[in-house]
Amino acid sequence: VTLPGSRAAKLLMELLKEKMPETHFSDDEQISDYAKEAIYFMQKAGVISGMGDGCFAPKGFATRAESAKILCNVLEGLKA
Repeated sequence: VTLPGSRAAKLLMELLKEKMPETHFSDDEQISDYAKEAIYFMQKAGVISGMGDGCFAPKGFATRAESAKILCNVLEGLKA
């Protein structure tokens, strides 16, 4: 059986999501619907953690340091 890469990625994401705890940012209602799945997936994967006070600040901008940390977390995740 062969699977297109996109289908395999979607299946793996669904499997990983089931294994990760369900958490929500305190400002969840401000996060656009189109972005919620990606934001919460990245949070559960340990790539992002929010602002430290339980919120995500979806209308804010990431600083250089925050962007670098996200990139490092992604690269570390790719190594695993």
